[in-house]
Amino acid sequence: MSDPIEDLEHFNDQGLTVNPLPAAEVRRRGTRMRRRNHALATIAGVAAVAIVAVPLGLFAAGGNNPSPAPGPAEPGPSRTAEPPATQWLREVPSSFPLTQGFPPTNASDGSPVTVSDRPGLDAITLCGVPAWSTTSAGPIRVADAAGVTYAGESEDSRARTLAVYENDHAAEQALAGLRTALENCPVDRTGSRAPQQYDVSDADVGDEAFTFTQRSRDAAGFLGDLSVYQAVRVGNAVYVASYYGQGGANEQVIAHIRQLMNTDSAPVISDLCLFAAEPCDPA
Repeated sequence: MSDPIEDLEHFNDQGLTVNPLPAAEVRRRGTRMRRRNHALATIAGVAAVAIVAVPLGLFAAGGNNPSPAPGPAEPGPSRTAEPPATQWLREVPSSFPLTQGFPPTNASDGSPVTVSDRPGLDAITLCGVPAWSTTSAGPIRVADAAGVTYAGESEDSRARTLAVYENDHAAEQALAGLRTALENCPVDRTGSRAPQQYDVSDADVGDEAFTFTQRSRDAAGFLGDLSVYQAVRVGNAVYVASYYGQGGANEQVIAHIRQLMNTDSAPVISDLCLFAAEPCDPA
């Protein structure tokens, strides 16, 4: 009987003799196979980690190179509605009560005190420079104006002017120009009269306001003549009033005139709300 081991060493399916490989070649091929199997195992492990790390939603989308799922849409720029433009009242209504607080007739001749379309006050000039005016020569153009005057028995007088501007910014500029001119000219020595001294005080009425006095002064002190002014802005309107009389050297008289002017002007200033950004009811 033949040796079975020896028969297997020389067996193949075609019946040809099989020549066995040298031992060194067998070891070389075994080492190469082990390295290949180790590399395949490593690649398989990396692929498994990648599968775990990638969201399942990407695989649901299909494709060899799935794109990331889109995030929430970025909010677009907010659109804020533009506020409606302010409809400024640019003319003095014929019914505006500019005479409120004044006597109904002039004490000098008994004539009625009425409103006209001319300013009650002349242009205010300080140190030779126009500080405020309602004419075309004024620093800020006026859209409309009205005025009223009152003449007393003994050279005392009162006057008011209501000036309306294109908008509140123009009215602010007009009032600021008057205030700046007063601050730049505390004493006016121009002209032939005695030097005129101006003193400014803040007032808490309207959108902004102040009062100021004008008194003549020489080397000995203040003289008798006295003018007290009141300037008030509401919206695009500027109201300027003046009282002229005697008592420039008496502080008590000055305080009394200030109080009288505030009382007389109160109803007029209240009605200036017609010219505010959100106007009151004309009624």
